[in-house]
Amino acid sequence: MALVLIVVFGFLNTLFEGKIVAKFPVKPIGIVMKMSHRGLQGEDSTYCSMVFLYFLCSISIRTNLQKFLGFSPPLGASGAGLFPIPDPKIS
Repeated sequence: MALVLIVVFGFLNTLFEGKIVAKFPVKPIGIVMKMSHRGLQGEDSTYCSMVFLYFLCSISIRTNLQKFLGFSPPLGASGAGLFPIPDPKIS
């Protein structure tokens, strides 16, 4: 799964290097502005690069894609995350 994402990222990065792929309606805050404008020429901070858009898309669809392909842990798996949800049956 990770290998596919790395290959797709590399392909898209070379295809859209230095090109504006989106424009924000408002000026983003500090750290978001640095990430979204990375690799772009010019001073307009409302422009968005492919790297930031890819990042947003990958974190938003990764969970659903993992569920669809069967890579995610079962719902009942204890300790599946950083902060596991306690079982209400065991009190």
